[in-house]
Amino acid sequence: MPVQRDLDDVEPKPGANRVPAMQPTSFTCTRCNVPLPVGAIQCPNCGMTFNAPVPPSLMPGYGAPSAKKGLSAGAIVGIVAAVGCLPVMAIVAAILFPVFAKVREKARETSSASNLKQLGLATLQYAQDHNEKYPPMDTMEHYKAALSTYVKDDPEHSLFVQPGENVPYVLNAKMSKVSIDSLNDPASAVLAREAVPHQGGLIAILYADGRVHFAPQENMDNAQ
Repeated sequence: MPVQRDLDDVEPKPGANRVPAMQPTSFTCTRCNVPLPVGAIQCPNCGMTFNAPVPPSLMPGYGAPSAKKGLSAGAIVGIVAAVGCLPVMAIVAAILFPVFAKVREKARETSSASNLKQLGLATLQYAQDHNEKYPPMDTMEHYKAALSTYVKDDPEHSLFVQPGENVPYVLNAKMSKVSIDSLNDPASAVLAREAVPHQGGLIAILYADGRVHFAPQENMDNAQ
């Protein structure tokens, strides 16, 4: 025969018929520790008064409902604002990048012109000390050796190298050891020039009189 079991012996399933937690119906006076009903505004034992009835949420043992998980309104607004700024940032970047490129190219032009200007001054100083003759310019090594006592060259930022391109300047070998007095027009005779043109096809040119000028590469005459 089947074994009969009392209802008290049956173990309830987890979570079955769970009674929700009851809110507290009393609280304790903070002065004399006498239990008081919820909503009392004065303790009958010590006479302590309360400005307002104590809400159940402040009662000991009250289980406040858990906050819902999710993004706050401020976080949502911040995300929407960030997403809305992306097109604006893209437009600003498209405007500024060409400006930065022009500024960088202008800085390279200025630096290169300064290099050639210093080389021109050193070349003229060499000529004054060597019977008005230009230094050997058949190779860059000979030219650098001749000017070694007139310029202080930094290997990391060499005066003989075009800035931004890391290539040496192009020398006019026809001017090697030429006498200044033999030149009809030193202002038109080229000593050296840049190897790589800048934007717009311009290159910096060092003339025999020490002047530096930018001119189109195709119009540059590499000889007198």
